[in-house]
Amino acid sequence: MTAIAVRADVPPRTDVLRSAPFAIRSEADGESGDGLTLDGFAAVFNRETIIDSWEGRFKEQIAPGSMKRSFREAPPVIQFEHGRHPLIGSLPIAELTRIAEEADPDLAPDGGAHVVGRLLDNWLIQPVRDAIANQSVNGMSFRFTVVREKWTDATGRQIRDEDELRQLLRRTWLEDVPDEELLTRTLQELRVPELGPVVFPAYAETSVSVRSMLDRLDQLLPAELTALAERAKDLAMESGTRGADGGEPDTENRSAPVPTSPAQLRLQERALKALGAL
Repeated sequence: MTAIAVRADVPPRTDVLRSAPFAIRSEADGESGDGLTLDGFAAVFNRETIIDSWEGRFKEQIAPGSMKRSFREAPPVIQFEHGRHPLIGSLPIAELTRIAEEADPDLAPDGGAHVVGRLLDNWLIQPVRDAIANQSVNGMSFRFTVVREKWTDATGRQIRDEDELRQLLRRTWLEDVPDEELLTRTLQELRVPELGPVVFPAYAETSVSVRSMLDRLDQLLPAELTALAERAKDLAMESGTRGADGGEPDTENRSAPVPTSPAQLRLQERALKALGAL
């Protein structure tokens, strides 16, 4: 029996995952360091990224100030792979010592979610520390619920009617809509209950580091390429199918349909190109 990809009318507002690659910081900020301090940006504001999946195809950006209330009222938990790692599970991997919306001239010129935490010092977390230090793990992701959002078209006109929004998103299922004609979703207020390092990122500007371990970067092996190849295989199989929560691909249903929409075909094409790079 052929599996059928089910699309939502509009992107989900609850239990959504967004992730991004990050750049290792160039300095240890003057600390002597013991390799246990996690320091980076889990989100960067005013940076557009194209969301291309079962939700439809649209641009998305996070507005400054969108996380302040959430950080103040209910600081997030730090987990690895959103608590889904088969060994570590849902255990927190670090104690959150500081989180705030701050700017960084290089990493977050318009501000972002700056996270500082102390990794747990035990054998279970050691592989995560090592993977971050040598950039084998090169992503940070956050889970969120949308409190307020704004949709605009390519001319900047705000779309308030939900039926119109559905129609415009459906167009991206069936047509190869140019990037410059895509809708833009601005996330204005979010609740962020959890964040942390992930293996396969999607956004383009966040950062994290494990201070004092930067001298080990010269030992970096081509792990990124291997990881990309594995992810490409998944994309080729799944053809863009996402989990029902609007987050990561559904790992329980690998019998994905043959891609039919332009968005699915683009994902498969990217996967094949990545595999051909080996």
